[in-house]
Amino acid sequence: MDSLAIQKNSLRGKLTSNNYLKVSYPLLLKFDAATAVFVTLLVHMEVYNEEQKQVDADGFFMIKRDYVEDKIGFTKKIQMRITTDLVEKGLIQYKKKGIPQTGWIKINHSVINLLLDNCKF
Repeated sequence: MDSLAIQKNSLRGKLTSNNYLKVSYPLLLKFDAATAVFVTLLVHMEVYNEEQKQVDADGFFMIKRDYVEDKIGFTKKIQMRITTDLVEKGLIQYKKKGIPQTGWIKINHSVINLLLDNCKF
């Protein structure tokens, strides 16, 4: 198994489940609650998009703002604030593509894993 696959599996084991969002204490300690919930949902979305073969060759998947709002109640404005913050911190990459343009996200698994592994609580 290559390094990226190991990082993905490690992060997914920490943050995914079938029926609820499992928000880790280290994420809550490193970020505000909204950001911790958003990162956890992104991991769930990545898993789903990979299962549906909807991840591009570079590892980006589409983020559907309406879906996020329905699932966790964050407005598009809140989502963009958190997305911008996560990009600035290097936890995710974000790009727009398609017509009409939609947001696509790539999770930087190794960066998030490092944060989680180095957090004491």
